[in-house]
Amino acid sequence: MANLLKQQADIFAIGVTNQTNNVFLANISSGGVEGVNWFYSPTFSGLQEIRDSVVQQACITTTPRPTTAITQPSSTSE
Repeated sequence: MANLLKQQADIFAIGVTNQTNNVFLANISSGGVEGVNWFYSPTFSGLQEIRDSVVQQACITTTPRPTTAITQPSSTSE
């Protein structure tokens, strides 16, 4: 399911506290690159320090992925 989601959206992961598993964060994020797809803060108050980096990466314009249109069968009135 996660891989299907990664095909449709960019996934960012943020870990907080020293209980964070960096390998897990890399695996659940879209690209697995620290500071690009996943971020770490040792404390909740430290989130302010990474906020600009997260926003910058999230706002990068990317090529839209093709979408599959979902259509409903047309109903015929009798």
